[in-house]
Amino acid sequence: MIGHIGFSYIGMIFLMMLFIPNIVWTRKKPQGYISENENKVLLLFERLGEVLTTVFALVFDDFNLYSWSNWTWWLIAAFF
Repeated sequence: MIGHIGFSYIGMIFLMMLFIPNIVWTRKKPQGYISENENKVLLLFERLGEVLTTVFALVFDDFNLYSWSNWTWWLIAAFF
C-alpha cells in the first residue's frame, strides 16, 4: 500500500519543525567546526534520507487530518 497522492500540510509543518533549527545552526556554527573528517558514505545516506523524507512527507496526503480518530492522538503527541 503506497498512499494517496496529494499535498500534506501536516508533513510541511513537521518539515518546518526540522528545518528551522538546522537553519539557525548553520548561521551560528561553533568555532573551529570542520566537516572534513566526516564519512562520505554516511553523508551520502544522510542526504538521500533527507531528500526522500522531504518528498514523501509532502507528496502523500495520508498525514492530513480528515476526521477525529485514535491516530489523531498520536499526531498530537508527535507535535510535542
